[in-house]
Amino acid sequence: MKPILVGIDGSLHSLEALRYAKRVAIAMGLPLRIVSVWHYRSGGFGLPPIGMVSISLDSEPQVAAQKTIDDFVFSALGTDPKVQFGTAALEGEPADVLIGQSAGAELLVVGSRGLGSVSSVLLGSVSSPCAQRAHCPVLVFHPPVRN
Repeated sequence: MKPILVGIDGSLHSLEALRYAKRVAIAMGLPLRIVSVWHYRSGGFGLPPIGMVSISLDSEPQVAAQKTIDDFVFSALGTDPKVQFGTAALEGEPADVLIGQSAGAELLVVGSRGLGSVSSVLLGSVSSPCAQRAHCPVLVFHPPVRN
């Protein structure tokens, strides 16, 4: 049984995408595979490397990616016995990793926006290349506008 793959990055959009993916997984009777991607980037000019996602400049990217998973799983899934899930903190370019992982998935779910405008310029878009090149259907989750 292929899982629903969910890419998370520490942003509110990816948390909401995970919550939505949980509902889809329960409705379809499928497990979730929750992935956070980390990558060292050279900051240049003597700056420390900048990692993917909610990673501060003084933290290890792999540790921060795993912490993102741990925090999100508890927040979005709690202890709900209706959903089975597995997690992975993987190294690489976020879109490329998710596209590669999508080959074994029934559906890929990503948030419509990640870390914000400045970070998205530095990191590039993840949802767009995933929607174009994934090996399975892709759901780009846009959280509802709250008034």
